[in-house]
Amino acid sequence: GLTLDGFRARGGALQALAEAEQEPFACALLVAGTVEAAEKRAGTLAGIAARQARAGQKEQAGRVFSEALATAGAVAPAYRKARALANIAGQYAEAGLQDQADRVLVEALAIAGALDHAYRKVSVLARIAGQYIEAGELDRAERVLSAALEAASLAEPASSRAEALAGIASRYLESGRMDQAGRILRQAHALAQATDPTYSKAVILTDIAGRYVAAGQGDQAGLALNEALEIARTIEIEAIRVRTLANIADGLAAAGQFSQALAVAGAIGDASGKAGALAGIAGRLAATGQFSQALETAHSIGDPTVEAAALAEIAHGYLETGQVDQA
Repeated sequence: GLTLDGFRARGGALQALAEAEQEPFACALLVAGTVEAAEKRAGTLAGIAARQARAGQKEQAGRVFSEALATAGAVAPAYRKARALANIAGQYAEAGLQDQADRVLVEALAIAGALDHAYRKVSVLARIAGQYIEAGELDRAERVLSAALEAASLAEPASSRAEALAGIASRYLESGRMDQAGRILRQAHALAQATDPTYSKAVILTDIAGRYVAAGQGDQAGLALNEALEIARTIEIEAIRVRTLANIADGLAAAGQFSQALAVAGAIGDASGKAGALAGIAGRLAATGQFSQALETAHSIGDPTVEAAALAEIAHGYLETGQVDQA
């Protein structure tokens, strides 16, 4: 049963919650305090602080940012700590506090530079580079990405090296360095091709394909997706096979290869997986203005709930293009 001390403790918690509900940020902080993982708690606190700063509560934001930094300082192992600091830096930047963001990034960069695990090092460096890119500090981002490329060359096995390079390529895309991004993606693609034909290889190839699309290299994306498709069809576990095929169908649609995307989606044996894949393709068709084919695809879904959601997205596409009557 509930003891007297327990009752008093619960009463105090209820009172704190009642008071917090009068002030949304206080309520958010109360909830943040219940997050057990230190890295996530630090990120949650920093997000609250950024919102406080944007709301004009500068002093309160400063205190919460300090709490977020103190929480991040206790995060272990080191790569998680560096990642937590990079995330806090991003929130400082969101709040318009770029000087503070830069100081935190320097600390995160020092930790990342000392990491021994190559793949984790690349992951953290790429995240830091992304923060610099968002701040428009492209020279700093370039230096960090150069360090990431050096670390990526040491990542093992080859599949991890391919993933690391694909992540770096995305940062180059964000910075507008399309040629460099394309060159690195081709390196990642070649590494992925050389790995054993497993589920992981299909996932990596699909991921690389998505980045090819972002780089405007639809043909290369199609090649990577067809390679992934050959592997996906051999996956024995149905749930994994269905998910992989659905992702490939979506990738093909993103690359503008709608006929093949529809063929892949149509061949999915699981009704739910097939419906989801077709809905995704319908949405991408609508996004490119191909409304008649989008509607035809939506009507072929077979699941009323999923079909309704797809039709709503198509209607939204009509509205965005000014075709109110069609919507």
